[in-house]
Amino acid sequence: MKRKLLTIASCILLFGATSFAQESGFGAKLGLNLANITGDVEDNSMRISINLGGYYTYMISDKFGVQAELVYSGQGYKQKETTTTETFDPGFGLPLQTITVTNPEVVLALNYINIPIMAKYYFTESFSVLAGPQIGILLSANAKFDDDNIDDVDVKEDLNTTDIALGIGLEYALESGLNFSARYNIGMTTLEKDLADGQDGIKNAVIQIGVGFMF
Repeated sequence: MKRKLLTIASCILLFGATSFAQESGFGAKLGLNLANITGDVEDNSMRISINLGGYYTYMISDKFGVQAELVYSGQGYKQKETTTTETFDPGFGLPLQTITVTNPEVVLALNYINIPIMAKYYFTESFSVLAGPQIGILLSANAKFDDDNIDDVDVKEDLNTTDIALGIGLEYALESGLNFSARYNIGMTTLEKDLADGQDGIKNAVIQIGVGFMF
């Protein structure tokens, strides 16, 4: 009985060791971005966009690899419509006056080419965790107003052209090469070039849900 148990245990261990075997290779990915920002801002909400690109995974061992990616990523955020009421003294003995100002909803649409370098660890043949730095190159930046009377404004000159982030995520892969992933990219650098004294600035924060295929 003990011999049978040892044999079964040995088979399980052998299967577990071989089940981690992964191969290096190229892949493509497509996903949904739930983009927002963190920092010195209020009344903001997510901008929904896409990410699209390719990657190469190099396996260092059966369980550990490095994944380099080149990805187009739509980021930014929405600024909700706001209404403010201001009271002022017109002078000349007149009573205080009140005015109401409505600012329309605006979307800050940021488009990047991102280059993540992710360490990849396989817990099982299918499940892996990824973490690593990402550098982003700003392609365009436009403020789009929810008002037909206001034209879009190019704000790229006001923003840093390089964005540094830290990514962490999970991936589930099928034997066919199809895989599903979820990742959170946390901005480490501010978007604005020039910040006034005491300002913390704003940073990118992006949730990515995607599907990929490794060839």
